[in-house]
Amino acid sequence: MGVGRGVVRSVTRGVRFVGSRPREAMRACYAAADVVCVPSLSDPLPTVVLEAMAAGRPVVGSRVGGIPFMVEEGRTGVIVEPGRPETLAEALRGPVENSGGLRTMGEAAAERAQTVFAWPVIAATIGRLLAEMPPAGAAVR
Repeated sequence: MGVGRGVVRSVTRGVRFVGSRPREAMRACYAAADVVCVPSLSDPLPTVVLEAMAAGRPVVGSRVGGIPFMVEEGRTGVIVEPGRPETLAEALRGPVENSGGLRTMGEAAAERAQTVFAWPVIAATIGRLLAEMPPAGAAVR
């Protein structure tokens, strides 16, 4: 399935493809971004989504793996069907053309990263779940 030239032009105008970057350069990359695009075809829990959200950037990502769990549709970003470049292009256009919406989504993304995905929150959740488990050897009904 080919991608029409019009779709490619509309997506790439104003977009910088930066390629692989060392970890220490990523903070600057996120700071320079308006939105982070994660068009994965398969990924159980992409770190890039968490990093982007922690940096206060909305995410446009595919409906695969853990991305729909991480990104709240319309609140912290946009979810699209994988392998649909036209849909991806449209999803990227929306937030970019609405800078107020970008700011609101970015703030919500940062808040979600801190209240759901920060290590202290995860550790507390695991601790609570372990405390609720029956002792080893106890009968389970």
